[in-house]
Amino acid sequence: QKVYPLRRCNGYQKRPCLYYHMGQCLGACFKEVPQSEYEKQIKKIKSFLNGNVSKIKKELEQKMETASENLEFERAAEIR
Repeated sequence: QKVYPLRRCNGYQKRPCLYYHMGQCLGACFKEVPQSEYEKQIKKIKSFLNGNVSKIKKELEQKMETASENLEFERAAEIR
């Protein structure tokens, strides 16, 4: 859920769910999420489940480097 956030709650709410605040949800529970963005996440998940781990590894390394450059060392360690 941290790497590929998808909707975990049911129905439309007037405010964001806990998962959205933790970065584990796209926020479809309270705002309009473009279908293309949601489909992009699903495509990435399928690729990962089919064994393509090198792509996600590169993405995570890039996020870790960006966090480190921004002096967000706790975030970088969390990504690691």
